[in-house]
Amino acid sequence: MTQDLASLKREARLKSTSAGRLLELAALDPQLSRSVAKSKYASADVLEQLSRSGDMPTRRAVAANPSTPLGLLEKLAKDHQWTVLKAVATNPSTPEHLLMLLASHKRDSVRQSLFARSGLPLTDRVLEIFLHSSHIEDRRKLASYSPLSPSLLEQLSEETDLEIRHNLVWWHGKALSQELLRECAEAEPHHLREVAARYVQDPALLAGLLQDQNLGVRLSAAQNGSTPMTALMQATQDILADLPRFAEHEPLARALSRNTTLPDTLRRELRKHLDRPLKHLVLAEDQLKGEGQ
Repeated sequence: MTQDLASLKREARLKSTSAGRLLELAALDPQLSRSVAKSKYASADVLEQLSRSGDMPTRRAVAANPSTPLGLLEKLAKDHQWTVLKAVATNPSTPEHLLMLLASHKRDSVRQSLFARSGLPLTDRVLEIFLHSSHIEDRRKLASYSPLSPSLLEQLSEETDLEIRHNLVWWHGKALSQELLRECAEAEPHHLREVAARYVQDPALLAGLLQDQNLGVRLSAAQNGSTPMTALMQATQDILADLPRFAEHEPLARALSRNTTLPDTLRRELRKHLDRPLKHLVLAEDQLKGEGQ
């Protein structure tokens, strides 16, 4: 090879490089073949020849190239290497009918790679394949996908799997029914109660969540605008009555101070104590500087 590999790779990416020259470069070295396969300027004929390469990374690069024609994508969607199939799945140019084919693939990583696509969102026809999948991980991944139509959200809301419910509330909390949110806010796993406490609107339930044994649940309830003022005031007064241990209460105090439902006087009082450690640190540093002079 008379030229160094880096310069040949640059040549493979140039718009001015002819189809014949691209094929010459691809024949010189597998790394060059992959560079040509990635080029947005590679012609359909060049990509077609590279799609038949025995080098899997070259075929994968063709499968991932947004310029690859539909006919080649259809061919590569049946490749025997799952990494090539994943490249087709994530290619923004891959049409719906191929995405539906890959959404039904027997390999988990191929199916679920569709959720890593950039560009246009997956259509309901593709997403419904995951909704009705017998694989629980497919439905868990679907619950984390956005956007989801109201119809898909409603159907997923019927799932009792705790991870599906957690993902639904985490990603779509504002769009879910209060009935589902109440169920999640009363669930045993604290991580599910924590995310549900951000969106549930039941005052009595939120007052109880503000006293939950788990700190994360209490923090979520403390910042929820539907938490009753009386419950917020009581939690604030309990903190202010235990100032010697304020450091232990600081996370909850900070969350309460952000809730505009709490009267301004109490919010200011909390902030005064939240700012105090910083002021003490500054004073201590100033004192040390003075002693050093």
